Amino acid sequence: MSSFLRCYRVELHKLLRSPFSWLIFAVSLAAPMGNFIFVMGDTMSSLYLARPVASGAIAGTVLFAILTLYELDRTRRSGVHLLTDSAVSPLALNAAKLLAINTAALGISILMALIYFPYIYGKLNIVFSLPTYLGSFFLLLLPALWMGAIAAALFYQLVGRVDASFLAVLALLLVSRGSWFKGNNFMQWSLPALPALTDNFSNAPLFRSALYTRAVWLGILGGGWLLSLLCVRRYGKGIAGSFAANAKRLLPAPAAALALITAGALLWRFQPLFDHTPVNWMEVEEPDRYVEGVYPMDVKLDVDITSYLWGTLSGSAKYQIKNITGQPQEIYFNLNSGYRIRSMRIDGQDIPWTDLENDYINSREIKCTIPSSENVALEIQYSGAPKTWNVMQDTFGGAVISRNYIDLSSANLAPRFSDYAAEELPKISLNITLPATLTPVTTGDAPQLLQENPNGTKDWLLTNEGDRIMLYAADYVRRPLEGGGMPIWFYYSRNYEKQMEDLGAIDIMEAAVRYCTEHYGLRSFTEDQPFKILQDSVFTFGGAAWSTLSVMGESYFSSENLSDPDKGSSSAEVLAHEIIHQWWGLGSQMMDFSEPYWTDEGITTYTSYRLIKELRGEDYAQKNYVDKWQAAVDDANNSFYVRHPEYMEILPEEFAADIASTIHGVNLYDGTALMIKRIADKIGEDKLDAALSKLYQNGGTEAPPYISFNDFINACGVSKEEFHYD
Repeated sequence: MSSFLRCYRVELHKLLRSPFSWLIFAVSLAAPMGNFIFVMGDTMSSLYLARPVASGAIAGTVLFAILTLYELDRTRRSGVHLLTDSAVSPLALNAAKLLAINTAALGISILMALIYFPYIYGKLNIVFSLPTYLGSFFLLLLPALWMGAIAAALFYQLVGRVDASFLAVLALLLVSRGSWFKGNNFMQWSLPALPALTDNFSNAPLFRSALYTRAVWLGILGGGWLLSLLCVRRYGKGIAGSFAANAKRLLPAPAAALALITAGALLWRFQPLFDHTPVNWMEVEEPDRYVEGVYPMDVKLDVDITSYLWGTLSGSAKYQIKNITGQPQEIYFNLNSGYRIRSMRIDGQDIPWTDLENDYINSREIKCTIPSSENVALEIQYSGAPKTWNVMQDTFGGAVISRNYIDLSSANLAPRFSDYAAEELPKISLNITLPATLTPVTTGDAPQLLQENPNGTKDWLLTNEGDRIMLYAADYVRRPLEGGGMPIWFYYSRNYEKQMEDLGAIDIMEAAVRYCTEHYGLRSFTEDQPFKILQDSVFTFGGAAWSTLSVMGESYFSSENLSDPDKGSSSAEVLAHEIIHQWWGLGSQMMDFSEPYWTDEGITTYTSYRLIKELRGEDYAQKNYVDKWQAAVDDANNSFYVRHPEYMEILPEEFAADIASTIHGVNLYDGTALMIKRIADKIGEDKLDAALSKLYQNGGTEAPPYISFNDFINACGVSKEEFHYD
């Protein structure tokens, strides 16, 4: 060991005296200024931290691979390798060189973090987060330099050629970043998935994933490097002879290498971050779990967050279940795939249960049998860390548990009773303890503060009608909004308190509420359950709406997004779109089993256009809405696979599903909105608005309360044959 340390010190000293090394160091330090668009988010942290770090990581991978190859090939270039091999083991020399290069990578990363700190801190200002800054440089960027060096050393020790080794590293990097593996987080060996960084909420899921994938690839590449080290040519032998000779001198090395590779492969195979939803998830037929005469009457949840660092919780769910069938019944619960059931009890007695392990959109089913008793008291104990839907493994949209942000909804919070019908909705309550700095926001009644604890936490009671609670918690400011004659509360990050007015967000939200109220009618919000608009993390790409709650990702509130005229509707549409869903989607629903694209999305997209047309003029709306719809529909119709659907059958399942999903989205949003626009052009916007208002107020007649496509066509007084989907 002492001889190896001496060799390491000599190699580090030589490395730091080499002009070529300093050239690599200088280019690496400048690489973040390239600011290449490897990150799509437009929050301040995405623009001024994630993008430079991503640029530095990708460039650093290549640069430190070049430096490694240069150093490993030094003795061969100078023709002294026979002398050096006789003086010191080439295995020890190669290992010392790699350690010296990785030490330099650590120093460069520290220097880089110090150099860019004033600039990034100045740009981020009030949204600057030191943990996010350090995590970006030392969990995303630094390991990229290490990975580039290890991969280069691995290939060089196998083939002994600089050109082939560099091309192998470059090919591995391009393949991992290419479209084939774009959505696979575990293929990103150089730079883990980095879609964005949040300014105001939590980057914990991203950093947890980065830490885990780093461990996977350090195992795989580290084990591969150790095996390749044994292939270093000695005694004039080839690769096989050298491996045999080296393995005899380092007996533990092959076993250690295999152990590292196996550990990396097992971590990959049994990863705890993402579920195992089938690739063809759109074609999966969800089973019918409805049992007439069996339904929950009361649900009590007690949830304890056991680790904010790792995002784990444990909980107890108590159900009062009515069974009027007079027979034992199998019942099913949906639960996030990352949780495990610890026990199920009825009247205090353990009962058997089955985890079906049928992952589907980040939840799976749990089955048990209840007795024939009319009133059954069932208690479920569970724990774990929530998993993310595997389709979102490169975007991190899903449940979040961290000290400064909580996003737990429905089956991400507790087991949720499967399909049922009851005369009255059950009552659900949740007891949970949160950090005192967090304000909870839910879909139900106003949260009740039970007590403040000496350890800086607060106990909350959350209640709702139904069997689910949508829980968000962050350092929110609550502000009332005007519009529509109903109570509206807007929750946004305290960091934006001084800036929200300047962003124009308040005006467009109030305008959307006024527009829908005037054109369609009032929503039935009350003082006890007001309309709540919530600013959410950047990882909520787009937005969502449930019950009394409309959620929009924080990037849509950023000054860059809202003030960029080139983006047109993309900045304002989502703000309006999700609020409009309170009318089309929650107030009234469009559904037609014979017309799969007739949903709330099309009418909501069209209404967004009409709102923006009033606010910004017809030319702007035509350019940024109607023209874009037409272009999207034309592109879809001109797609090779739409014109030749027979070729879809020979595509890999994953790519066929991706193409089908894209075409489906175009028809769902753009195609339907375009069809509604054509009807408005024929009958007039006033007549269309009157028809929509009547449908909103009264519902449909074909499959009440849903509004079918025929209901809409008949209300507009046009024929179905004349208006169709493009």
